[in-house]
Amino acid sequence: MVIAMHVLYIKVPKMQANNVLAKIKGNGLLEPYPVKKDVEYVYFPVKESFESFETLFFDVPQTPKYKGTFHDFLNLPEEIKKGIPNSFDVVGDIAIIKLDAGQYQYAEEIKKSIMEKVHAVKHVAIDEGVKGEYRTRSLKFIGEAYTGETMHKENGITLKMDISKCYFSPRLSQERMRVLNQVKDNEVVIDMFSGIGPFTILIAKFKKVKKVYAIDINQVAIKYLMENMKINKINVPVYPIPMDANEAMPFIEPGDRYIMNNPTMSIQFLPLVNKHARKLAQVHFYTLLDKGQLDKVKKSIEGDYSFSVLEIHVVHPYSPSKNIYSLTLEKV
Repeated sequence: MVIAMHVLYIKVPKMQANNVLAKIKGNGLLEPYPVKKDVEYVYFPVKESFESFETLFFDVPQTPKYKGTFHDFLNLPEEIKKGIPNSFDVVGDIAIIKLDAGQYQYAEEIKKSIMEKVHAVKHVAIDEGVKGEYRTRSLKFIGEAYTGETMHKENGITLKMDISKCYFSPRLSQERMRVLNQVKDNEVVIDMFSGIGPFTILIAKFKKVKKVYAIDINQVAIKYLMENMKINKINVPVYPIPMDANEAMPFIEPGDRYIMNNPTMSIQFLPLVNKHARKLAQVHFYTLLDKGQLDKVKKSIEGDYSFSVLEIHVVHPYSPSKNIYSLTLEKV
């Protein structure tokens, strides 16, 4: 199976190519993807931006690091495997898997199987659910006491976090790229539930926006957001705001683009955005719905508020009956 990945490249004049290649190799920044060329430039795949070279993304076919599924390399009897999830998330060097209480007895073998196959993983945790107003994961690390702090790389940025104290989903990596590609120069962007900053940092790193307001009620997440601004050498104005969006928004100028990545609560904040947004502002609205509710919610948004729905797509399934949806709205 071959999948397409968004890969960060730097654009280098051919005369500088050999020297730059030596530098990025020496700094451990070269990624294992094809080098691209045209008449004037060489394009090198990199882990992060380098010096002042222009950055861009290419879709690159990639063979997965392992073929098949988790069950294929899980060293347990078949009848036991059937009840264990067939996938897991990886955040930085932490693998996170959901298990029922009765499956905890197999945790050490599960950890061993994951770490033998996925070499970047140094810790394995059982996900005991997302809880509280900060939407943090309750994690039980297998065979060790660990804080959950890690460094996660995606889409050409590096994100530091404590996954047990801050909400973060690696499954939204492609969604974040989709939003990035819609952002225009000189926009005022309002990231209403920014967390550690995956949307904010990506946009501020790769787009010439006017400014980004990054709001989150979780002060630990805002602390990591500020660290991530330094790690990623953010140069455009980013304003971290450790407040509830309801309290913060009245003091912020109207935006051109709003990101509402809080699927269980975004609908409660839609009246606020409806009042706050300038005309033609776009809103990336995320919501968790039963599959049969989508048309009803779309009609409600267009009928009760000053928005038109430009686009709807499924971000990922949540359960057999529910999906997380992204609706792109425009203020009319």
